[in-house]
Amino acid sequence: MDDWDGWDDPAELRIRLDVALEQIAELTEENRRLRERLGMPAPDTVPEAVERPAPPTLPEMPYSSGLPYADAASAPQAKVALFRALFVGRADVYANWWVSAKNGRTGWSPAEENPWDKAKSDAERVFFPLTDQVIFRHLSRPEPGQRELHVALYPMFPDDTTQLLACDFDDKDWQGDAAAYVAACTEAGVPTLAEVSRSGAGAHVWIFFTAAVPASLARALGMALLRRAIDARDGMSLASYDRLFPAQDFLPTHSKGGARFGNLIALPLGSPAPRAPHSSATLPPGRRTRTSSLTCRTPNV
Repeated sequence: MDDWDGWDDPAELRIRLDVALEQIAELTEENRRLRERLGMPAPDTVPEAVERPAPPTLPEMPYSSGLPYADAASAPQAKVALFRALFVGRADVYANWWVSAKNGRTGWSPAEENPWDKAKSDAERVFFPLTDQVIFRHLSRPEPGQRELHVALYPMFPDDTTQLLACDFDDKDWQGDAAAYVAACTEAGVPTLAEVSRSGAGAHVWIFFTAAVPASLARALGMALLRRAIDARDGMSLASYDRLFPAQDFLPTHSKGGARFGNLIALPLGSPAPRAPHSSATLPPGRRTRTSSLTCRTPNV
């Protein structure tokens, strides 16, 4: 370990912890791949009697080139097209927000047929794809008698790549820390979109790529930009920094259930929680809009 006397610096400790966790994830994945190549079972497992299913293919990304135009007066189809051009993730599965009518518990789960059937194996589960209609419902006010649909994206593709990166800021000093991160991105020539949460107590700063890149490379970019923000903002403790999305370099493909899709992130402009009056999304320079101005209001696409 290198000589360093700054162990009382919370910001540096947080970054070093993130770097260490990334290295652990890389070593764990490398260990798994070597065991697979040598025909060795994973620790605490027994060899499977049947052949593993082939990994899913990379979903098509029809909106990956160019950005369609949309504003508050545009048709719903144009708004959905712009939204999907920016927030690109897996199209073969998404997660939705649920609230238990029995005990009030809440959470996220992959959208699927008969989600309460716990006897089904992973191979038998049928997940719903992320379609334009799903995005439209996410962006729209529910019709009378219709429940609100709030959607979360799985940002990592099956080949461990991603087309976006989000940095999550919560807790105290989130405004100053998020602003410093945005400034560091701007100085580095990296366009961002800063989304204030509906609660008004946090923010996601999004970076979009024109094509899929390795998640490890995207995360390394995010960490480098965080370092720039710390250097530029005197006294920045980074206490509000929560995590990066994607939250890992490699998908946990051997995990069970929805965990094998990696971490999810809630899409903006839709929330089951009470809406803060000043929630907004910061668009490219010179364009700032409240959340309602991008929300589809008509009942049908």
